[in-house]
Amino acid sequence: METGKHTPTPWKLSESGDETFQMIEGGGNAVYVALTQNVKIGSPIANAKFIVRACNSHEELVNLAHLYKLIISQVPDIHERCSIKVEKARELETVTRSVLAKAEGE
Repeated sequence: METGKHTPTPWKLSESGDETFQMIEGGGNAVYVALTQNVKIGSPIANAKFIVRACNSHEELVNLAHLYKLIISQVPDIHERCSIKVEKARELETVTRSVLAKAEGE
């Protein structure tokens, strides 16, 4: 099933929200409305702000991870050349793969 494209970023927290809901806007439209009554963990406003930050930075972070992946594939010994400890280099590579898998829905 084709889901179509999401509303273009940047998104922002609407000033229309109150203690019962938070609204996120993008492109002049309501993108997401979250009911915030009876929230037991965390702050509804903090959650809405987190959604906005995550959505607005998503594409750039995915591009950064792809760039890193491309660099390490073209220069296999880049970590040694840059004096990066091998365990940290492996950790960075693992995290990059994990981030891309989550971001791209794999």
